[in-house]
Amino acid sequence: MLPRYAIYYPIHFIGIFLTFMCIGAMCIYCRNGGKKEDNPSRKFLAITHGVSLLFIMVGGMGLMKATGASADGFPGWIMLKLGIWLIVGMSSMIIYKKPNLSTIWFIIFSLLGILAGLTAKFKSFDGYLNYFN
Repeated sequence: MLPRYAIYYPIHFIGIFLTFMCIGAMCIYCRNGGKKEDNPSRKFLAITHGVSLLFIMVGGMGLMKATGASADGFPGWIMLKLGIWLIVGMSSMIIYKKPNLSTIWFIIFSLLGILAGLTAKFKSFDGYLNYFN
């Protein structure tokens, strides 16, 4: 039988990849002058975005349980990641509200994804600094 980590890790990453693919598709569509109402893939992107966020949360919570990170509540780095995923979850609304800023949204959401990854890798700012010592 596979350990829990081996089950939840791919679920988490599939969700991350699908989420950012949806964000990229929405940004490119808006950058090319498309409007929310005219997007023929709007329903597909919305469903995929929502399901992928569910995968991120299920996988992430499973990883917390598998690694014991949730034994004493949520550490600060997990709270930061939850905040990042909340903002990423609002991305479709944000992109479609201001489509003229889609290039900037693309960069901002990419940077949020990098921040989420670094947060998971290093768990704290001190861990990040100590990595280079």
